[in-house]
Order: sequence, then structure tokens, then C-alpha cells
Amino acid sequence: MYNTIINSLCKDINVDDALSLLVEMIQQDVALDVITYSTLIHGLCNLGRWEEAKRMLRDMIDKNVFPDVLTFTTLIDALCKEGMAKETEVVLEVMVQRGVGPNAVKYGTLMDGYCLLGHMDRAIEVFHSMVDKGIEPSTLSYNILINGCCKNMKFEEAINLFCEMPCKGLKPTIDTYNIMLRGLFGVGRCFTARGLLNDMQAKGQRPDFYTYCVLLDGLSKNCHIDEALLLFLELECSGINPDITMHNILIDRFCKDGKLEMAKNLFRKLSTKGQWKETTRMLRDMIDNNVFPNVLTFNTLIDALCKERMAKTAEAILKVMVQRGVGPNPMQSRLTYGILMDGYFLRGQMDKGIEVFHSMVDKGIEPDTLSYNILINRYCKNMKIEEAMDLFQEMPRK
Repeated sequence: MYNTIINSLCKDINVDDALSLLVEMIQQDVALDVITYSTLIHGLCNLGRWEEAKRMLRDMIDKNVFPDVLTFTTLIDALCKEGMAKETEVVLEVMVQRGVGPNAVKYGTLMDGYCLLGHMDRAIEVFHSMVDKGIEPSTLSYNILINGCCKNMKFEEAINLFCEMPCKGLKPTIDTYNIMLRGLFGVGRCFTARGLLNDMQAKGQRPDFYTYCVLLDGLSKNCHIDEALLLFLELECSGINPDITMHNILIDRFCKDGKLEMAKNLFRKLSTKGQWKETTRMLRDMIDNNVFPNVLTFNTLIDALCKERMAKTAEAILKVMVQRGVGPNPMQSRLTYGILMDGYFLRGQMDKGIEVFHSMVDKGIEPDTLSYNILINRYCKNMKIEEAMDLFQEMPRK
């Protein structure tokens, strides 16, 4: 009965009440078991109370209640997610000492923790320690290390690990190839990435959705936007319907390259209803064709239009965002309104920019420092120092 109540309290984030119940159990000589301790350790970890969780582990061992795999797994996963790889390694050693043998998954969790911290030497040491203990590494083990090497710019090590897999009887998965492709594109090694893609397909491994996203992103960011667009068109022709992520990749690159018409044309291709006369009509047709723009898509286009001094069109797009239920959260809202304010100021339309600011406030969106800075900066440039000072004084009260 006590364990059931403790479990319910921990799930409701009432860990202190659960700990009080533990004290009551001890006072009444109620036997504590592995479930009692494991539940409390899990509850403490969920609240980031690591020291108490570790003390709880030591306490249960001192009371000859032996942790099971679930107990250790809970603590290991939580510590690694918080970047506490060194503490995780101590827990693993306790597992070994207590005869609760960690498997490749547990070691993988620890390796991933060290990779996230950028401690690749320690991650590789853990890998070899696992092998020395007779635990065969899995494909996941290799994927974790390869991903860590790529993110920490150790590409030769990543390639060596990739080439080692077949020698260990392991076949690279689509996840392995995606990790390698993302890493290679990330450092501009497009030729090598293309070769790896060809090798992958020659071995019967078909690209998945994420592979295509990696290819589009990698090609567009490495000045191969035409090749990325060609791939996009090939996907459409092959019956693969590019989703909003793929559209965002190309639209973002077109806008950053100042190719606003190409960004519009990409929207335009999504409609079967003919040419659009304005951007708002284009966006509505895009949604009607079951391609739903997200906040990133809208903000990208709004920013580009404002830079082209098309603030009025950008404001119409903002209205479409609200109408279509793609309303940004408060932080994104401030960014969107800030972009639009700046767009009007670039056109010299000070009054319109101020209207946007008040419109934001009227909708219950609290201006942040950036919002005020945009307006104060414009007041100063227009020699309206008094208004700028009034806003400056107003900021602390907001």
C-alpha cells in the first residue's frame, strides 16, 4: 500500500510528501524494498535533485536493499541528460560491483553523455571498457560515437569507426548514414557526402525522409542551391510529397540569398489554382493544398519582405498567420512584430511602426527589450529624444 501511495505522490511531483511517508515507514518498521527506493530515486531525478537521488542509492545499499536494473537505469539516464557523465560512470561501477551487469545500452547512455560534453576521449575509453568486459558493441553504440565525433569535428575518427562496423559484423543503418552525411555536409565535404550517398544506395539502403532533409539542407548551405532545388523537384516527380520542413529549408536559403521571387515561386508551385496576385493569396492556397506553413516559414518571409521594403505585404501575412491558427507563441510573437516594426521604419513610416507596437500590446503580448530597442533606436534617429526617453523610462515598469 505504501509503495502505491509513494508512486502516486512522485507522479504528482509531491516528492517531499513521498519522502515524509518514507520516514513514517521507517518509524513503523515497515520493510522497504527495491520498488520503494527506485520510485523515490526516479521522483528525485525528475526534479533535478541529483544529490538526494545519489544519497538514496547509497542508503538503500547500506540497508541491504539491492538496486535492480531499473534503479540504475533511472539514475544513469537522468544524470547523462544533465551532462553529469562522471557521476554516471560511478553509478556504472557500482552496478558492476553489485553484479548488476550493465549492457551495451547503459554504456551507450554514458558514451552519449561524454559526447554531449565534448569529452570524446572519455567516450572512446568507455567504448573500449565495454568491449574489455565482454560486452559486444551494437550498431547503436557505433552510431553514438560516430555522431559524437562528427559534432566534435573529429571526422577522420568518425570515418574510421564507420569503416570498422562491417569488420565487426555490423551493418550501418540509415541512421548511421544520416549521421555521416550531416557531419560531412556540416564541414563542406559535399563530394565525399555524395560518394557516401551513392555507396549507401548501392548497398540497398534507401534514403528516408530525414536523409532528404539532410541533403537539401547540406546542399543549400554549401552554395549548391540549384542542385538542392533539382532534388526537391525530383522528389515531387517521384511521388514523395515534400513537407513543410523541406519547404522551410529552401525558402530560408532563397530569402537569405535575396532570391525573394524564387521563395514566392516555391509557394506558387504548391497551388493548382494558377498564379497568385499577392503573397497572402499565395499562402492561403498553400494551406488549402495541405501544406501548412509554420511560424518559421512566416517569419522567414516576413523578414525578407520587410528588407525589400514591402512592410504592408508583410503585415497582411501576419494577419494570415492569425487567421489560419499558426499564431506564434509569445517569444515568437515579439520577434514577428519586431521584424514588422523595423520594416515600416525602413520605409520611413514611423507612425505605422508605432501602430504595430501598440497593436502587439493590445493583443496582450508584452514587449521585450528588443521591441523597445527597435522603437527607441528609431526615435533617436528621427531626433525624437523626448519620446525615446519616455520609452526608456517605461521599460522597467514592463
